Amino acid sequence: MKHFSMPPSLRRAGLFVAAAALIIHSMPATAASSIQGALLAQGADVIEAYVNGRYVGRAASAGIRVAVDAALVAGDNVIALNATRGSSAAPFVLAQLSGQFGRTGSGTQWRTLAWPGAAPRDEHGDWTSVGFNDASWKAAVVKTAGLPSGFPQDGPAAPIWSASDADSKVLFRLNLYLPKDYDASKPQGYGRAVTGGKGGTVVRVSTPEQLEYELCRSRDSGGKCSDHQARIIELAGVIDYRRSKGNETVTACAVKQCAAPAQSEYIVDRFGACAGKPTFSASIDAAGNQPLLVGSNKTLLGVGRHPTLRGRGLTLRGGVSNIVIRNLSISDINAQYVWGGDALTMDDVDRVWIDHNYFGHIGRQMIVSGFGKASNVTISWNEFDGLTEYSATCDGTHYWGMLHLGAADTISMVNNFIHDTAGRMPHAGGMNNATVAMHIANNLFLRIAGHAANPLSQSAKLMMEGNHFNRVATPVQISPDNPGLAFAPVAPIGASTAENCRARLGRDCQPNLATPMPAKGAAAFPLDGAVLQLFGSQTAAMVLPYPAEKVTAAVRNLAGVRHVE
Repeated sequence: MKHFSMPPSLRRAGLFVAAAALIIHSMPATAASSIQGALLAQGADVIEAYVNGRYVGRAASAGIRVAVDAALVAGDNVIALNATRGSSAAPFVLAQLSGQFGRTGSGTQWRTLAWPGAAPRDEHGDWTSVGFNDASWKAAVVKTAGLPSGFPQDGPAAPIWSASDADSKVLFRLNLYLPKDYDASKPQGYGRAVTGGKGGTVVRVSTPEQLEYELCRSRDSGGKCSDHQARIIELAGVIDYRRSKGNETVTACAVKQCAAPAQSEYIVDRFGACAGKPTFSASIDAAGNQPLLVGSNKTLLGVGRHPTLRGRGLTLRGGVSNIVIRNLSISDINAQYVWGGDALTMDDVDRVWIDHNYFGHIGRQMIVSGFGKASNVTISWNEFDGLTEYSATCDGTHYWGMLHLGAADTISMVNNFIHDTAGRMPHAGGMNNATVAMHIANNLFLRIAGHAANPLSQSAKLMMEGNHFNRVATPVQISPDNPGLAFAPVAPIGASTAENCRARLGRDCQPNLATPMPAKGAAAFPLDGAVLQLFGSQTAAMVLPYPAEKVTAAVRNLAGVRHVE
């Protein structure tokens, strides 16, 4: 077995690095705020590893794996790697960090610098330090190399390097923010009491038939799921329902006629959607409009590498409760057709946790609730990917994001990564006297040419704190046609607003951040007192938000399918 080289002082400190070990004994906590993590690093090249400016280990030669404990803190952290290119024609580095906060791995969010000379420094210290300014560094480039044997195959790590394989020495940095007291195994917010299938039978499914059966083994005469037995359903691999139910012929029209090379998104002619427009007959995948029924006390958990549900969504309805949906990619549901199917539907449900999932390439809504209640729901640490070749706005982005129309919806929408969408993230209220209360906190909204939040009626109340709107044209859409209510402060918060926050919530409100600020300035962020009054009576259900400036360093690293259990 090959061995690592490390300073004797680190050996005396009890730090252990081994060529094949994936888990090692924990180091004593260095401070009350210390968070323990496990860092793995490997590549085709020699690697030195640093955590928060501290040297933690070195691989003596290419191909050797570094496995070390990482003493992290609640707040700002930096993982730094120094890779020296050996004889490999295709250099790469892999890194994965795991702990109670979940998992993060090497990818395009890492920063790189080809630097053959002395290590760079600035006024905050050298390049391994937390305060070092790496704004001029480039995004890492994901390589095509497969994961080496022995490296976790079910994690988020991808092989990375600089833009040029010829670079002989490359520095890597990951800026990671860890929210205080965050534990990835526990829901927060309105859905904090959800346990799902905990304590029940664990079954693993890998075929369409197995999944449909285990989610709901029995139905009543009205078609509702009557299976309330606690069960943890592990979905392994890719389960693909596309074309499993044949085709369905529909009448459709273009939402908007797009000029080449953009491709138009079509809408099925329902509720007068095609009134006054040219229509045509189309064949869509029938499975998209036949979602999988989920019973009470169930956990659906993606396991292994790339757990994926394709072509068919999930529906939680008819009074079911206590359901967990985690670590799963849900995609490819009639992506060109609105009314071709939704990814996840909630209608008359209570206690739901939707966490660490990926949603993309969906024809209609990624998540929809209505007309029955969706109460005590937490939507956390998901990635909502709006990139699509079929666009209602002819710009390659998806318009239909989230729609909440339930009676007495109570939803926490926290720490999600929402990018390249055009609207409805979320749309709340507006039909059948929908009443919606949403705490929207610490989400990253990135590249949205239209609007993000859209409260449609005054029975929809959105409390928005600590969100980062990065290149978002309209963070909150309020107009005579959209007269919903939102409380969305931005800095600097005025004295009277700050006083109201403390009086109602017992704490300061966390301002949102917009980069750049929309043309309307602070006027684009409403401050409706009725929202603050409502949430002042529901503080126990609110997630404590952290500063919006830290959202990118948390959400970009920890959201999405991360296999946190």
